[in-house]
Amino acid sequence: MDTVLLRSWRFLTAFQYRWVLRQPADTLDRGPAWLAPLFARSPALFPLLAALQCRIPATPPSDGRHIWVTHRSTKIAQALRQLGEETGRSLEARAPRRRRAALSGLLPPRLLIRIARLVARRARRLDRHVQRSLVQMLLEYAALCRVFARRPPRLVLVPCDLSPQRIALGAAAERWRVPCLYFQLSLFNTYAPPFRPDMAVVANAEAERKIAAIGAATLWRPIREGVAELRSLPDRPRRIGVVLNNFARPEKLEGPLIRLRRRFPEAAFTLRPHPNSRHRLRPLPEGFLVDPPGRDLAAFAAEIDLALVGNSVAQLDLLGLGLPVVHLDGLDEIAFDHCGFVAEGLVFGAATAAEIELARVRAFYARPSWRPRLLERLGRFAEGHPQDPPREAFHRWLRACLDQEPVSGRPACAAS
Repeated sequence: MDTVLLRSWRFLTAFQYRWVLRQPADTLDRGPAWLAPLFARSPALFPLLAALQCRIPATPPSDGRHIWVTHRSTKIAQALRQLGEETGRSLEARAPRRRRAALSGLLPPRLLIRIARLVARRARRLDRHVQRSLVQMLLEYAALCRVFARRPPRLVLVPCDLSPQRIALGAAAERWRVPCLYFQLSLFNTYAPPFRPDMAVVANAEAERKIAAIGAATLWRPIREGVAELRSLPDRPRRIGVVLNNFARPEKLEGPLIRLRRRFPEAAFTLRPHPNSRHRLRPLPEGFLVDPPGRDLAAFAAEIDLALVGNSVAQLDLLGLGLPVVHLDGLDEIAFDHCGFVAEGLVFGAATAAEIELARVRAFYARPSWRPRLLERLGRFAEGHPQDPPREAFHRWLRACLDQEPVSGRPACAAS
């Protein structure tokens, strides 16, 4: 069966979703074993995409200027702009145009029912959201395999926040030997991807170790150039910041915010929604203001004495700006310390507002071992760390990928 599909299925169920939604993972191996034979007939799955109202990627670009991604973002654009300056290129990320699959030639009812039953049977105990994500990844993978067999791109870029589409892109690239560049754009996502990229740009030691273990070449690129000294935490904080992630539910914030107000009655609070959040905030309790949209995180951090954060990489970003941080449970729907920063000893954690004792917070961040550990996590290695491979070798690899003519060929791991 398709080994890269099996790894992708395991990753999606066991890592991204079982940990967050606390779902059983009884489908880790059996799902791909039953579904993989159907994907050998990938052209027959395109009518199914139409039946499920999915959109499939159009033909990827072939010129040496664009790098194919599942969707663009500001971080990706900035990273490619810097790579372009280093290599003397004008690089752009191009997300594939997506089109509706043709409604003609639908699958025979028997085959459609068989696929639906197999998916439902192998993921029956998982959350509906997990089931949809698995189907999305599988169908996207089938679509990409068909595209890559006909006209593969010269290079694909997969960022580290692995959505079903991005997992499918990396898996299809491995299967069809399309050069793949994996980019660690976040300090949180330090896991090894379920596919094997040709090159990985990493930002700290943990990501370097895990990705090198799967056989990928790594290039060192720190995300933060400088790390400020941690500011002292006053006995009576004047202003406290509450930083939300993209999974925060506004209708469930009133209770936690009221408890925070009772815990710190003399402080003023500033609520910072996630920049990409589409949720409309409800009226806030007295004493709460909303941070202006689009304001830089450093400007926000400069005005507060303490930050209370949910499951977000903003915990490390704020510590790097010199601001004390408390990871507080209840600010989102994700399990406490899903990012793992509390378990690593990097962030002070509290299950309730009553557990936020400022003396304990100060003692936590005053430990001699804390700052060296933070510096390593933020990409500032101590002396003696082995140097990354010469940057010029990476630039030569990148130029070679963009200059070569893409040729369709046989998959690298069709069966095992």
